[in-house]
Amino acid sequence: MKIRDLETFALVANLGSISRAASELNSSQPAVSRIVGAVEHYFGAPLLHRTGRGVATTQAGKTALRAIEDSLTQLAESREAVRASSRYTSGRVTLGITPMVGQTIVARTIELMRHNHRQVDLRVLEGNGPAIISWLAKGTVDLALTYIPPAQIGDHELAEVLLEERLCLVSSKPFECAAVPFSEACSRSLVLPGRSSGMRRHLDKLASAQSLTLTPAHQVDSFPTCMGLVIEGAALTIAPEAAVSSLVRAGAVHMALIDSPEIHARLSIHRSPRKPLTRAGRALIETLKLARSEPESPGSLPCATMGGSWSA
Repeated sequence: MKIRDLETFALVANLGSISRAASELNSSQPAVSRIVGAVEHYFGAPLLHRTGRGVATTQAGKTALRAIEDSLTQLAESREAVRASSRYTSGRVTLGITPMVGQTIVARTIELMRHNHRQVDLRVLEGNGPAIISWLAKGTVDLALTYIPPAQIGDHELAEVLLEERLCLVSSKPFECAAVPFSEACSRSLVLPGRSSGMRRHLDKLASAQSLTLTPAHQVDSFPTCMGLVIEGAALTIAPEAAVSSLVRAGAVHMALIDSPEIHARLSIHRSPRKPLTRAGRALIETLKLARSEPESPGSLPCATMGGSWSA
């Protein structure tokens, strides 16, 4: 049994989808299915069963997945010990991001990693908040870059708080002022995530504390879809500056900072408790910090000035 086959099975089991695993691996679905079949043959039992939305592990599959992930972790630690004396940083590292994370910092990070750490295989997985939390817990990703508060992630390690930034009201039309009160933002026709979102819960709590009513016209958990509605003029939204800065620069949307009160969001790196922090992982953290040092939006604050925050 090859190590890559075990890694492929673990990816399929954690993503719950053969097609998505094939896409992440730049492989075909039949090839991934054959690998899954070979792993099942090796263990001598069905490890996955099909569901209406993909695949799920059987009871035997859960046992096999734990054993596979423990073995892969031990191998990764052994590889890291051997590579520690190497001159060059190498290996594979997987970064999980939520859609609201600004694409500028991600693109800049990929560019810098390719230039400064050519021997590192960097992979980026995008998912919503619950998916990111699950991937960290299972070790599907080594690191995650997200606005999700540490308290919502659970068993994890907070590696770095990259940035604290102001939230803003986003519209397809220009604003008359550079800032708007939170009460005015609540009164607009908004598209916001559902109540399972940390951002939505924080905004609801803040509105309730000020005896305001926050009733969005649309509830959409997909950030790209949310921004599509904003660009079309169907609604406004509330988002971190970095998440919309590229659209603002392109003239697709306009933003006004929210004040009375100001609301901030923390962009943080989280480590998976199931993965050792390898040299490749450390290189990625340092590269994310370097990408962060690129010119930021005017409302961004130093990380030392922490206040209330929310997540996507």
